[in-house]
Amino acid sequence: MRLPQGMITYMQYLAAARARFDGGKAATLNDITLIYHRAATSVRKDIEALATGSLRHGHLSALAHTLERRAEELSKQTLDAIHKGVYISSEVATGYSQKVLEDMTKPYFRPEAIRAMFAAVNERAVLALLSRTRTDGLKLSDRVWRTASHWRTALTYVVEDGVARGLDSRRMAREAQRYLQPGVWTSHKAETRKRLGVPKDVSYEAMRLARTELNNAFHEGMVMANRHNPGYKGIYWRLSPAHPVPDICDDMAADITYGAPGFYPAGYEPFRPHPQCICTPVPAYEDPREFSNRLKEWVQNPNAHRDIESWFWENHIYLEERPLSWL
Repeated sequence: MRLPQGMITYMQYLAAARARFDGGKAATLNDITLIYHRAATSVRKDIEALATGSLRHGHLSALAHTLERRAEELSKQTLDAIHKGVYISSEVATGYSQKVLEDMTKPYFRPEAIRAMFAAVNERAVLALLSRTRTDGLKLSDRVWRTASHWRTALTYVVEDGVARGLDSRRMAREAQRYLQPGVWTSHKAETRKRLGVPKDVSYEAMRLARTELNNAFHEGMVMANRHNPGYKGIYWRLSPAHPVPDICDDMAADITYGAPGFYPAGYEPFRPHPQCICTPVPAYEDPREFSNRLKEWVQNPNAHRDIESWFWENHIYLEERPLSWL
């Protein structure tokens, strides 16, 4: 079946929004990588400043306070980067929904009025995301602090092991810096990491958290924004081409509870079901020609379509005025 031109245009808008989102996510992850690199360099300098020769157990007390301060800095900088990424991701998603509604409601409402409405929607979406607690009972800020705390704990174990081996401060500083560098490589062998109980890549937890929260921001921002569109019908859950192994997402994409595989009507859209989920929610809209006809009928008679009338009064502070019946 050939799609109406309006639907094709909406799919193009979605593809452009996804590309912008992917670019913004990559930039955020790069920022976090640089933050962890700087933290590794700072720790190296901190350890080198402790002593000129071998490190002693007496140095660990002084170092503990320094690592606590570095963890606080790491937490704040990482949270700032994720906050920025969440805002951009949500803004891209609501911007897509805004463009669709601008198309659907012209020439009856000014684009400036629709933009004002979606600016407010984006602010509410971001606040909801940042304040929400997840299944672990923690908000985003708490989870970021937890990752920084794990970073500090792993580093403490590495340094304590270096002191026990009698390393001098310069060698210990180099080992610590190499261990803290983001990426899959580490200066510690697998058996050493297992013995110390430390991860291979201490930045992975922060990267995983960032990917998850930015994906959530795009998904939930788009859902919240689309609910302000009277022509919005719901979403189709589509698996990512990079979907590695079958999981709950496959069940969601095949679910026919609402009549079609993977379809969830407005008000029943699911959250992303697991961390780092990269599946794609595809919004479904009323046929543009049918909606245009309904909108025209509503302009002539507000009681003709109660859903559009309710939408208008819920958003009239932004839309400012009712379209004239002669349009």
